[in-house]
Amino acid sequence: MISYLKQYFKSLNKREIFLFCLVVLVIILFTYSYFYQKANTISLIIRPFKGEKVNPSLVVFSYNKLLGLPANKNITYDLEVSEDPNFQIIIGNCKNIHDTRCTFYFRFKPNSKYYVRTRTIINGKVNPWGRPTFFYTTRNFPIVFLGGFV
Repeated sequence: MISYLKQYFKSLNKREIFLFCLVVLVIILFTYSYFYQKANTISLIIRPFKGEKVNPSLVVFSYNKLLGLPANKNITYDLEVSEDPNFQIIIGNCKNIHDTRCTFYFRFKPNSKYYVRTRTIINGKVNPWGRPTFFYTTRNFPIVFLGGFV
């Protein structure tokens, strides 16, 4: 196969080689552009880590902010939590948030597994959900604030 390709390229003239290189360059640029757009529309969960065990009384979600987009873009985020990996039943969500944090103050069930996913909305265009991740809750420990318990 390699010897065939060597022989083929030796038989090409300069114009054919130039056109071949141009076509390859255009394909690379379109591929890069496509994947760059995809990478800039999906946010990824940072906390809780995949498989992390968290206190069910207070769960704080953090996810990455999209980089490389102009500052004038109107970007908001949605986050959903489910006990089902297919997200058929949503037990909690944050909608149209401008920050990259979402805190749930309701109590998750102790010793349970939950799934979480995020998506971006850029100038009103809703993008696909990012890859879901999961976390576990531990036994129920109270959270103490200066004013009392949660």
